Amino acid sequence: MEGPAGEKVPSDNQVKTFERTATGLVREISAFRTLVLDLMFTSPVFMFVFAILGIGIFVGADMVVSTLLALLIGFTTAGMYALLSIAYPRSGGDYIFISRILSPPLGFMVNFVFTIVNISVIGTEAVWVSTMALGPMFSGLGAIMNSSSLASYASVFSQPVYIFIIGAVVMLVFTSVMFFGTGPTFKIKSVLFFVAVFSVIVYIAAIGLTSTSAMISNFNHLSSTSYQQYSGIVTSNGLPEKFEVVPTL
Repeated sequence: MEGPAGEKVPSDNQVKTFERTATGLVREISAFRTLVLDLMFTSPVFMFVFAILGIGIFVGADMVVSTLLALLIGFTTAGMYALLSIAYPRSGGDYIFISRILSPPLGFMVNFVFTIVNISVIGTEAVWVSTMALGPMFSGLGAIMNSSSLASYASVFSQPVYIFIIGAVVMLVFTSVMFFGTGPTFKIKSVLFFVAVFSVIVYIAAIGLTSTSAMISNFNHLSSTSYQQYSGIVTSNGLPEKFEVVPTL
């Protein structure tokens, strides 16, 4: 049926679904770039970073099993978002989901919290560029190549003033990229996506193809402390020799 101005008006027996029909303010991206955005947001590289941090936080945990358990639980959340995206096509987002299912004030509060968290995470990740990327990289290269100059760079990246400067530059660079529009931004994201995927594959291959004896030999060669001495130190400080169930869960 039609309204006074000739526009189509849904009849009472038609199913009404909240759906954005306007297209003037909507920017479309390809399915691949959408996948890249989602994967980069979940940060697959950080899965390995948090696994290493988890060894120290949850002493005795088998981080491989813990990661797999968390992945299974995460599938339920991903499935929920998939169903909500189907129910609210072209109108996705936590505000839409929560405001339509619960209430608009709750939707606003949740999105406000997400905004604050994302702003905080940006600062944390900018710091990690120095503390978890550049510093360890130069430290490892200095040990492998027996270069004192490269090792000295690692100590530079651990100083607060340089951490702040590098973090500020990283934030400014990635923020300025977005001013060039959606196209250039997603092109850069796609390139960084392949760099991240390649890094993860190389990391997994290096760990998987290195035997325990080779790891111990390399550790003894590159470290000032032998593997046996280091193992005795961490064991005497409370690290269990075998994985435990409770920390793993």
